[in-house]
Amino acid sequence: MPRPLAGALFAGLLLPAVALADCPSPYTLDALLADLGTVESALRAGDDPNAVKGATQIENGIVCMSEPMRRPIVGKTYRAMGAGLIIGGQEERGTKWLRTAAEVEPTFEFGLEDLPAEHPVRAAYANARSSASGEETVLSATWAGEGYVDGRKLEEPKAKEDRLHLVQVVPEGGGVQSWIVTGSEFPSAAMVMTVTDTRGEKPPKGEKAPKPPKPPKGEKPPKGEEPVAAAKPPKPSRNQPTTTTGLGEVQQASRNRPPEKTPLMLGGGLIALGGGGVLYYLASANVQDFKNEQVDSEIVQSSWRDARLFTIASMSVFAVGAGTFTWGVILDGSGTPAPAVQFRF
Repeated sequence: MPRPLAGALFAGLLLPAVALADCPSPYTLDALLADLGTVESALRAGDDPNAVKGATQIENGIVCMSEPMRRPIVGKTYRAMGAGLIIGGQEERGTKWLRTAAEVEPTFEFGLEDLPAEHPVRAAYANARSSASGEETVLSATWAGEGYVDGRKLEEPKAKEDRLHLVQVVPEGGGVQSWIVTGSEFPSAAMVMTVTDTRGEKPPKGEKAPKPPKPPKGEKPPKGEEPVAAAKPPKPSRNQPTTTTGLGEVQQASRNRPPEKTPLMLGGGLIALGGGGVLYYLASANVQDFKNEQVDSEIVQSSWRDARLFTIASMSVFAVGAGTFTWGVILDGSGTPAPAVQFRF
Protein backbone atom coordinates (compact mmCIF):
# COMPACT_ATOMS: atom_id res chain seq x y z
CA MET A 1 0.00 0.00 0.00
CA PRO A 2 1.47 3.46 -0.87
CA ARG A 3 2.47 5.52 2.16
CA PRO A 4 0.09 8.47 1.43
CA LEU A 5 -2.84 6.02 1.17
CA ALA A 6 -1.83 4.20 4.38
CA GLY A 7 -1.45 7.49 6.23
CA ALA A 8 -4.87 8.70 5.12
CA LEU A 9 -6.43 5.37 6.11
CA PHE A 10 -4.84 5.53 9.58
CA ALA A 11 -6.13 9.07 10.04
CA GLY A 12 -9.61 7.96 9.01
CA LEU A 13 -9.63 5.14 11.57
CA LEU A 14 -8.78 7.61 14.33
CA LEU A 15 -11.32 10.17 13.10
CA PRO A 16 -13.16 11.79 16.03
CA ALA A 17 -16.69 13.20 15.84
CA VAL A 18 -16.12 16.50 17.60
CA ALA A 19 -18.08 19.69 18.01
CA LEU A 20 -17.02 23.16 16.95
CA ALA A 21 -15.69 23.96 20.42
CA ASP A 22 -12.99 21.22 19.95
CA CYS A 23 -11.90 22.42 16.50
CA PRO A 24 -8.69 24.44 16.10
CA SER A 25 -10.35 26.57 13.40
CA PRO A 26 -13.73 26.70 11.65
CA TYR A 27 -14.23 24.68 8.50
CA THR A 28 -15.57 27.17 5.98
CA LEU A 29 -17.76 26.61 2.96
CA ASP A 30 -14.87 27.56 0.67
CA ALA A 31 -12.65 24.92 2.26
CA LEU A 32 -15.40 22.32 1.82
CA LEU A 33 -15.84 23.16 -1.86
CA ALA A 34 -12.07 22.98 -2.40
CA ASP A 35 -11.86 19.53 -0.82
CA LEU A 36 -14.85 18.37 -2.87
CA GLY A 37 -13.08 19.42 -6.03
CA THR A 38 -9.97 17.51 -4.95
CA VAL A 39 -11.89 14.27 -4.34
CA GLU A 40 -13.90 14.47 -7.56
CA SER A 41 -10.78 15.14 -9.67
CA ALA A 42 -8.93 12.28 -7.96
CA LEU A 43 -11.81 9.87 -8.61
CA ARG A 44 -11.93 10.74 -12.28
CA ALA A 45 -8.15 10.37 -12.61
CA GLY A 46 -7.92 7.19 -10.56
CA ASP A 47 -5.75 9.01 -7.99
CA ASP A 48 -6.77 6.93 -4.93
CA PRO A 49 -4.39 8.53 -2.35
CA ASN A 50 -5.67 12.06 -3.00
CA ALA A 51 -9.29 10.78 -3.05
CA VAL A 52 -8.81 9.21 0.40
CA LYS A 53 -7.00 12.27 1.73
CA GLY A 54 -9.71 14.66 0.53
CA ALA A 55 -12.52 12.46 1.93
CA THR A 56 -10.78 12.35 5.33
CA GLN A 57 -10.36 16.12 5.36
CA ILE A 58 -14.06 16.59 4.57
CA GLU A 59 -15.19 14.21 7.32
CA ASN A 60 -12.89 15.92 9.82
CA GLY A 61 -14.04 19.33 8.67
CA ILE A 62 -17.85 19.11 8.58
CA VAL A 63 -18.01 18.77 12.37
CA CYS A 64 -16.16 22.08 12.59
CA MET A 65 -18.37 24.10 10.27
CA SER A 66 -19.19 27.66 11.27
CA GLU A 67 -22.70 27.43 9.79
CA PRO A 68 -25.27 24.71 9.08
CA MET A 69 -24.55 22.49 6.10
CA ARG A 70 -26.14 23.71 2.85
CA ARG A 71 -28.75 21.19 1.76
CA PRO A 72 -27.98 21.45 -2.02
CA ILE A 73 -24.41 20.17 -1.53
CA VAL A 74 -25.18 17.45 1.05
CA GLY A 75 -25.51 14.64 -1.50
CA LYS A 76 -22.30 15.64 -3.32
CA THR A 77 -20.41 15.90 0.00
CA TYR A 78 -21.58 12.53 1.30
CA ARG A 79 -20.79 10.75 -1.99
CA ALA A 80 -17.26 12.18 -1.97
CA MET A 81 -16.70 10.99 1.62
CA GLY A 82 -18.22 7.57 0.95
CA ALA A 83 -16.21 6.99 -2.22
CA GLY A 84 -12.91 8.05 -0.62
CA LEU A 85 -13.48 5.92 2.49
CA ILE A 86 -14.34 2.84 0.39
CA ILE A 87 -11.19 3.27 -1.67
CA GLY A 88 -9.22 3.65 1.57
CA GLY A 89 -10.53 0.32 2.91
CA GLN A 90 -13.36 1.57 5.18
CA GLU A 91 -16.10 -0.04 3.14
CA GLU A 92 -18.72 -0.23 5.90
CA ARG A 93 -18.36 3.42 6.93
CA GLY A 94 -18.16 4.55 3.31
CA THR A 95 -21.31 2.59 2.44
CA LYS A 96 -23.21 4.30 5.25
CA TRP A 97 -22.30 7.72 3.82
CA LEU A 98 -23.34 6.58 0.33
CA ARG A 99 -26.64 5.28 1.75
CA THR A 100 -27.41 8.69 3.23
CA ALA A 101 -26.36 10.37 -0.01
CA ALA A 102 -28.83 8.16 -1.92
CA GLU A 103 -31.51 9.10 0.61
CA VAL A 104 -30.86 12.82 0.06
CA GLU A 105 -30.57 12.56 -3.77
CA PRO A 106 -32.34 9.31 -4.76
CA THR A 107 -32.18 10.01 -8.52
CA PHE A 108 -28.41 10.57 -8.78
CA GLU A 109 -26.30 8.12 -10.79
CA PHE A 110 -22.56 8.18 -11.44
CA GLY A 111 -21.78 8.99 -15.08
CA LEU A 112 -18.66 8.18 -17.04
CA GLU A 113 -17.49 11.75 -16.45
CA ASP A 114 -17.63 11.05 -12.66
CA LEU A 115 -16.08 7.58 -12.43
CA PRO A 116 -14.43 5.10 -14.77
CA ALA A 117 -16.78 2.40 -16.01
CA GLU A 118 -15.22 -0.39 -13.89
CA HIS A 119 -14.64 1.65 -10.72
CA PRO A 120 -15.55 -0.32 -7.53
CA VAL A 121 -17.43 2.66 -6.07
CA ARG A 122 -20.12 2.16 -8.72
CA ALA A 123 -21.15 -1.23 -7.33
CA ALA A 124 -20.93 0.03 -3.75
CA TYR A 125 -23.18 2.98 -4.54
CA ALA A 126 -25.72 0.71 -6.28
CA ASN A 127 -25.91 -1.51 -3.19
CA ALA A 128 -26.22 1.49 -0.89
CA ARG A 129 -28.93 3.00 -3.07
CA SER A 130 -31.00 -0.20 -2.94
CA SER A 131 -31.03 -0.06 0.88
CA ALA A 132 -31.58 3.70 1.27
CA SER A 133 -35.29 3.41 2.10
CA GLY A 134 -36.71 3.03 5.58
CA GLU A 135 -38.70 4.84 8.26
CA GLU A 136 -37.31 7.64 10.37
CA THR A 137 -36.91 7.08 14.10
CA VAL A 138 -38.42 9.96 16.06
CA LEU A 139 -36.85 10.64 19.44
CA SER A 140 -38.80 11.67 22.54
CA ALA A 141 -36.90 14.92 22.89
CA THR A 142 -36.71 18.48 21.64
CA TRP A 143 -33.80 20.33 20.16
CA ALA A 144 -31.52 22.39 22.36
CA GLY A 145 -31.85 25.17 19.80
CA GLU A 146 -32.44 24.98 16.04
CA GLY A 147 -31.86 21.42 14.88
CA TYR A 148 -30.50 20.29 11.51
CA VAL A 149 -29.98 16.77 10.18
CA ASP A 150 -28.03 16.46 6.91
CA GLY A 151 -28.60 20.15 6.16
CA ARG A 152 -32.36 19.93 6.69
CA LYS A 153 -33.99 21.91 9.49
CA LEU A 154 -36.29 19.66 11.55
CA GLU A 155 -38.88 20.45 14.20
CA GLU A 156 -38.04 17.28 16.13
CA PRO A 157 -34.98 15.00 16.34
CA LYS A 158 -35.40 12.11 13.91
CA ALA A 159 -33.29 10.13 11.46
CA LYS A 160 -33.15 6.85 9.53
CA GLU A 161 -31.15 3.98 10.95
CA ASP A 162 -28.09 2.13 9.60
CA ARG A 163 -26.45 5.16 8.01
CA LEU A 164 -24.36 8.18 9.00
CA HIS A 165 -25.82 11.63 9.59
CA LEU A 166 -24.48 15.10 10.26
CA VAL A 167 -26.41 16.54 13.22
CA GLN A 168 -26.10 20.27 13.87
CA VAL A 169 -27.61 22.51 16.51
CA VAL A 170 -27.66 26.31 16.56
CA PRO A 171 -28.12 27.36 20.23
CA GLU A 172 -29.94 30.54 21.20
CA GLY A 173 -26.63 32.22 21.97
CA GLY A 174 -25.36 31.62 18.42
CA GLY A 175 -22.67 29.41 16.95
CA VAL A 176 -22.97 25.89 15.56
CA GLN A 177 -22.38 22.53 17.22
CA SER A 178 -21.96 19.51 14.93
CA TRP A 179 -21.75 15.75 15.37
CA ILE A 180 -21.48 12.74 13.07
CA VAL A 181 -23.85 10.06 14.34
CA THR A 182 -25.01 6.62 13.31
CA GLY A 183 -28.76 6.34 12.84
CA SER A 184 -30.70 8.03 15.62
CA GLU A 185 -27.87 7.94 18.20
CA PHE A 186 -28.02 11.69 18.76
CA PRO A 187 -25.77 13.24 21.44
CA SER A 188 -27.46 14.39 24.63
CA ALA A 189 -25.98 17.87 24.19
CA ALA A 190 -28.10 18.35 21.08
CA MET A 191 -31.43 17.60 22.76
CA VAL A 192 -33.64 18.23 25.76
CA MET A 193 -35.32 15.00 26.78
CA THR A 194 -39.11 15.02 27.01
CA VAL A 195 -40.67 13.76 30.25
CA THR A 196 -43.52 11.39 29.44
CA ASP A 197 -46.64 11.59 31.57
CA THR A 198 -47.37 7.99 32.57
CA ARG A 199 -50.54 8.76 34.49
CA GLY A 200 -53.45 6.67 33.29
CA GLU A 201 -51.23 3.95 31.80
CA LYS A 202 -51.76 0.36 32.83
CA PRO A 203 -48.90 -1.25 34.79
CA PRO A 204 -47.03 -4.22 33.23
CA LYS A 205 -48.69 -7.58 33.54
CA GLY A 206 -48.21 -9.03 37.01
CA GLU A 207 -47.56 -5.67 38.66
CA LYS A 208 -50.04 -3.66 40.68
CA ALA A 209 -50.70 -0.04 39.92
CA PRO A 210 -49.28 2.29 42.60
CA LYS A 211 -51.89 3.81 44.88
CA PRO A 212 -52.26 7.60 44.81
CA PRO A 213 -50.71 9.33 47.84
CA LYS A 214 -53.11 10.12 50.65
CA PRO A 215 -53.33 13.73 51.92
CA PRO A 216 -51.90 14.42 55.38
CA LYS A 217 -54.17 13.68 58.29
CA GLY A 218 -56.61 16.48 58.91
CA GLU A 219 -56.27 17.95 55.41
CA LYS A 220 -58.87 17.72 52.69
CA PRO A 221 -57.93 16.83 49.12
CA PRO A 222 -57.47 19.78 46.74
CA LYS A 223 -60.53 21.27 45.16
CA GLY A 224 -61.66 19.33 42.15
CA GLU A 225 -60.16 16.06 43.42
CA GLU A 226 -62.83 15.13 45.95
CA PRO A 227 -64.09 11.59 45.41
CA VAL A 228 -67.46 11.59 43.76
CA ALA A 229 -69.93 8.90 44.80
CA ALA A 230 -71.62 7.00 42.03
CA ALA A 231 -75.22 8.01 41.41
CA LYS A 232 -77.73 5.56 42.87
CA PRO A 233 -80.47 4.26 40.58
CA PRO A 234 -83.95 5.63 41.37
CA LYS A 235 -86.10 3.43 43.57
CA PRO A 236 -89.25 2.02 41.95
CA SER A 237 -92.56 3.60 42.97
CA ARG A 238 -94.67 1.70 45.50
CA ASN A 239 -97.80 2.16 43.37
CA GLN A 240 -96.31 0.56 40.28
CA PRO A 241 -95.51 -3.15 39.91
CA THR A 242 -91.95 -4.31 39.23
CA THR A 243 -90.45 -7.39 37.68
CA THR A 244 -86.98 -8.91 37.96
CA THR A 245 -84.97 -9.51 34.76
CA GLY A 246 -81.37 -10.26 33.90
CA LEU A 247 -80.67 -6.54 34.16
CA GLY A 248 -82.14 -6.23 37.63
CA GLU A 249 -85.47 -4.94 38.93
CA VAL A 250 -87.47 -3.22 36.19
CA GLN A 251 -90.51 -1.07 36.83
CA GLN A 252 -93.55 -1.95 34.76
CA ALA A 253 -95.32 0.99 33.20
CA SER A 254 -99.08 1.29 33.77
CA ARG A 255 -101.60 3.80 32.50
CA ASN A 256 -102.77 6.33 35.09
CA ARG A 257 -106.23 7.74 34.21
CA PRO A 258 -106.93 11.25 35.54
CA PRO A 259 -109.90 11.56 37.94
CA GLU A 260 -111.64 14.03 35.61
CA LYS A 261 -112.10 11.25 33.09
CA THR A 262 -114.63 9.26 35.20
CA PRO A 263 -117.53 11.77 35.19
CA LEU A 264 -116.94 12.42 31.50
CA MET A 265 -117.25 8.73 30.77
CA LEU A 266 -120.38 8.30 32.88
CA GLY A 267 -122.08 11.45 31.66
CA GLY A 268 -121.20 10.79 28.06
CA GLY A 269 -122.50 7.24 28.28
CA LEU A 270 -125.84 8.36 29.76
CA ILE A 271 -126.24 11.06 27.14
CA ALA A 272 -125.37 8.69 24.29
CA LEU A 273 -127.56 5.82 25.48
CA GLY A 274 -130.33 7.77 27.21
CA GLY A 275 -130.82 10.89 25.12
CA GLY A 276 -129.88 9.27 21.84
CA GLY A 277 -132.00 6.22 22.59
CA VAL A 278 -135.14 8.26 23.52
CA LEU A 279 -134.92 10.42 20.41
CA TYR A 280 -134.37 7.39 18.22
CA TYR A 281 -137.45 5.75 19.82
CA LEU A 282 -139.55 8.80 18.98
CA ALA A 283 -138.19 8.74 15.44
CA SER A 284 -139.20 5.07 15.14
CA ALA A 285 -142.72 5.84 16.38
CA ASN A 286 -143.17 8.53 13.73
CA VAL A 287 -141.92 6.16 11.09
CA GLN A 288 -144.63 3.68 12.13
CA ASP A 289 -147.27 6.46 11.88
CA PHE A 290 -145.96 7.29 8.43
CA LYS A 291 -146.36 3.67 7.34
CA ASN A 292 -149.94 3.50 8.67
CA GLU A 293 -152.18 4.16 5.65
CA GLN A 294 -155.26 4.94 7.78
CA VAL A 295 -153.76 8.13 9.14
CA ASP A 296 -154.63 11.47 7.53
CA SER A 297 -152.15 12.64 4.87
CA GLU A 298 -151.24 15.79 6.76
CA ILE A 299 -150.46 13.70 9.83
CA VAL A 300 -148.40 11.36 7.63
CA GLN A 301 -146.32 14.21 6.27
CA SER A 302 -145.86 15.61 9.78
CA SER A 303 -144.82 12.19 11.09
CA TRP A 304 -142.31 11.80 8.26
CA ARG A 305 -140.85 15.22 8.98
CA ASP A 306 -140.68 14.53 12.71
CA ALA A 307 -139.14 11.12 12.10
CA ARG A 308 -136.32 12.67 10.11
CA LEU A 309 -135.73 15.38 12.73
CA PHE A 310 -135.72 12.88 15.59
CA THR A 311 -133.36 10.59 13.67
CA ILE A 312 -130.91 13.42 13.04
CA ALA A 313 -131.28 14.62 16.65
CA SER A 314 -130.72 11.13 18.04
CA MET A 315 -127.56 10.70 15.97
CA SER A 316 -126.28 14.10 17.07
CA VAL A 317 -126.99 13.44 20.73
CA PHE A 318 -125.36 10.01 20.48
CA ALA A 319 -122.31 11.58 18.83
CA VAL A 320 -122.06 14.22 21.56
CA GLY A 321 -122.50 11.60 24.26
CA ALA A 322 -119.97 9.24 22.73
CA GLY A 323 -117.53 12.08 22.21
CA THR A 324 -117.80 13.12 25.82
CA PHE A 325 -115.88 10.06 27.01
CA THR A 326 -113.56 9.86 23.99
CA TRP A 327 -112.99 13.61 23.57
CA GLY A 328 -111.66 15.89 26.23
CA VAL A 329 -110.48 19.42 26.85
CA ILE A 330 -106.83 20.31 27.47
CA LEU A 331 -105.79 23.40 29.39
CA ASP A 332 -102.13 23.97 28.44
CA GLY A 333 -101.56 26.74 30.96
CA SER A 334 -102.24 29.59 28.56
CA GLY A 335 -105.87 29.88 29.71
CA THR A 336 -107.28 28.90 26.31
CA PRO A 337 -109.05 25.51 26.21
CA ALA A 338 -108.15 23.33 23.25
CA PRO A 339 -110.08 20.24 22.15
CA ALA A 340 -108.24 16.96 22.05
CA VAL A 341 -109.06 13.43 20.95
CA GLN A 342 -108.38 10.41 23.14
CA PHE A 343 -108.78 7.09 21.32
CA ARG A 344 -107.90 4.81 24.27
CA PHE A 345 -109.95 4.68 27.46
